[in-house]
Amino acid sequence: MNLSSNTDNPRPIVNSPGAYQWWNFECYDPTQDIFICVQFHIGTIFSGYYLEALHRYFKQLPSTQIPFQSSEFNGLKILVVQNRKIICDSLQEFPLSLSVASDDQTAMRMGYNRFVESKGAPLTYTLTAQAPSRKSGQLFRLKLIFTTLVPFKASFSFSEYLTHQWIATAPFCQVDGICEWVNLDSGACIKSLPFLGHGHHDHHYGSIPLFQLADQLDRGFHISKTGGMNYIFFKPKDLDILIGQFITWNFSHDPQWIKPKSLSVLKTTHSFFGIAYPKKIQVHLESPTYLSLFSIYRSQLVVDHPLYSICREEIQNTAFASMGFSTHLALTRFKKPIFYPFLKASSILIKPNSSNSILPPDESDVSTARPPIN
Repeated sequence: MNLSSNTDNPRPIVNSPGAYQWWNFECYDPTQDIFICVQFHIGTIFSGYYLEALHRYFKQLPSTQIPFQSSEFNGLKILVVQNRKIICDSLQEFPLSLSVASDDQTAMRMGYNRFVESKGAPLTYTLTAQAPSRKSGQLFRLKLIFTTLVPFKASFSFSEYLTHQWIATAPFCQVDGICEWVNLDSGACIKSLPFLGHGHHDHHYGSIPLFQLADQLDRGFHISKTGGMNYIFFKPKDLDILIGQFITWNFSHDPQWIKPKSLSVLKTTHSFFGIAYPKKIQVHLESPTYLSLFSIYRSQLVVDHPLYSICREEIQNTAFASMGFSTHLALTRFKKPIFYPFLKASSILIKPNSSNSILPPDESDVSTARPPIN
C-alpha cells in the first residue's frame, strides 16, 4: 500500500499542492560529541523539484492550474555532525512507489530507511537510515532506538495560523544504538561507533507552503541532566513580531506547554550565504517556573546552507544549564527560483530498481533492511 493511515501515523493529512509534513528525530551523544537529525518528509520542503513545481503552479491562473499531490515529492534528510565536522548532510528523494506507511501503527519506510513505533510501554521508536558520507566512497548508516522518558503527547497549532501543526510526540527520550561507516563498493564495515545519549521526536505538518505562512521559522531542542526544552517560533509573513510555543520539563514536574509573554531578538548575525539569523534571543515565559526568563545563545554555526542555518546553542539562565541545537529556516528564499538548481543538484534521486548510491542491505543488525510493512 502507499501513504495512508490513521490520525498521527505517516500519511498525507493534506495532499494538495503546497502541503507538507515531516517526522523529525534528533539526538546528541555528549561522549562521542555526535549530533544526528533524521527527517522523513512528505511534500519535501527542501526539494528543489517540489519548490519548482509549486512555483509553476502558483504562477498559473486558478482556471488553468493542474493540481498534483504533495506525496509525489517524498524525501529523507540526514544530518550528522561529529566534533564540529559534518559527517553526512544528505537529502534523498523517493518516488511514491518506494514510500510506504502502515495502516495500524506509526511506521514508515522510504527505500531502506524506516521508523517504527512500539505498542508497549515505555513508548519506543526504532529508526534505521543510511546515506552517503561526506568522505568519498563511504556510506553512513545507523540504527537508533528512541525510548520515551517523559510520557507526553500533544498537538499544538498557532491560533489564527492553523495551517501549521506541531505534534510533540516524544519530547524527551533516551537514545541508544550504533552508527557505521561502510565501504560503498564492498559493503565492508570501516568503523563502528556506539551511540548513547538523549533526543526527541516530533511531527510537523501544514496545508499551505511554509513560505506563505511565515518569513522565517526557528525550532530547537535542549537537554540537560535534570530536564530539557523544545521550542518553535516564527515571524508571520510581512509582520514584525515573533509567535512561539515552548515545552519545558524536569524530573520534578510534568511537561508543560508554555506560551511566551515575549520573544525578542537581542542580536542578529549573518551566515556566509547572507542569511540573517538570530544569534541571541530573550524569552519570557508566562508560567512562573524555574525557567521563566532566560536567553538562548547560538554559540556555533554548525551547518551553513543557502536556505537554512543549524546552530549549536545554550540557555543562559542561573537555574538551568543546557546545550542544544536549533534550525533557522529563511523561508523567503524558499520561493525564489534562483535557489532551485542548487537544491536539485545537491539531492539524490532514488529510482525503483536502481541502487543510486544506496548499498544492498546485508544481514548485520545495524542494516536498514527490514521486512516490508504490510
